[in-house]
Amino acid sequence: MNNAALKLSDETTYQETSAGFSKVLSGFSRSEPLDITGADIIGPRALLERNGVEKKYPLWGVLLNNVPLSASMYYEGEHWFAELEWLNVSSHGESPSAAIYNLELHIDHFTDFYSSQDDDELTEYALGIKRRFAQIQRIG
Repeated sequence: MNNAALKLSDETTYQETSAGFSKVLSGFSRSEPLDITGADIIGPRALLERNGVEKKYPLWGVLLNNVPLSASMYYEGEHWFAELEWLNVSSHGESPSAAIYNLELHIDHFTDFYSSQDDDELTEYALGIKRRFAQIQRIG
């Protein structure tokens, strides 16, 4: 192929190029609009149910060193489960938001519970959990 054939300003080259595009495009026809409803059908619940994937969910109202803690979230059977393993707290609910709400209620309860316990009344493990609850900040 010579350089003259590559020049788009050359009338013959333009006509040849145009004819080539016409041949390519003649095999295509306009299709119906695509139905993009898959996202509605496969929502978070279906994905977790199908894949058994555990997701992390930030708890914006539960901070450690000004950083939100992340709860593990998963779906099993009829319920959503939220878990904060670091504090040994978990909950469930009929929706992700209900599970997170219940988890935050449990965190509030155990924060109050452990802060009211004397250190000498707790096992070594419970004392470690108490210290972890003492490190978190609650907002809201």
